[in-house]
Amino acid sequence: MKNSTTILLPKWYQTLTAHGLPHRIIPRDVATRWNSTFDMLDFAVKYCPAIDTMTAAWDLGLHNYELDQAEWKIAEDLGGVLKVSQYLMVFHPHTNQLSLGFQRRYTVLFPCYSESSLCHPCDGPHR
Repeated sequence: MKNSTTILLPKWYQTLTAHGLPHRIIPRDVATRWNSTFDMLDFAVKYCPAIDTMTAAWDLGLHNYELDQAEWKIAEDLGGVLKVSQYLMVFHPHTNQLSLGFQRRYTVLFPCYSESSLCHPCDGPHR
């Protein structure tokens, strides 16, 4: 019954309306998609009242998924740990400058090595 969209999806939308929340589906945690665990936890914490209502309803068969306050706190804390910086900082060794760019929640780190044998190939001179 937990996968029955004909029963659960309409009830989910009714619950969201009752709590004054925008209609959205819970994001899935996808192992091959960067940051999907954070997206799922962030959504769950924001939609906590609706999720609690759904899991508390015995007739929906979701009671085994109900979280207590301590578990919600863990989810919130874990989301904070998983959150990645929204900005990208890049050091340009040839100009000795650091640039900062918007990158949503994804961060790319570029290591700078002093030995040319450890550098990635590039078209610029090495020190």
